[in-house]
Amino acid sequence: MPASNGFGDSAQVCAAAWQLRAERARRLAFMLSQRDAAAIEAYAKECEARARQAAERSWAEELPPLAA
Repeated sequence: MPASNGFGDSAQVCAAAWQLRAERARRLAFMLSQRDAAAIEAYAKECEARARQAAERSWAEELPPLAA
C-alpha cells in the first residue's frame, strides 16, 4: 500500500492525537480528587471536540470539488 502525505492524512493523525490526549486525561482523572477530576474531564471534552473538528476537516478534504 503506497504511503500518502495528503492533507487528509495529517488531519487524521491530528484527530487521533487529540483523542489520545482525551483518553490519557480520563485515566489520570481517576487518580485525582473530585474537584481536580472535574477540571481534567473538561479538558478531555475539549480534546474530543478538537478531535471531531480534525476528523471533519479530514473528511471535507477528501471530498471532490462541487461541479459548477
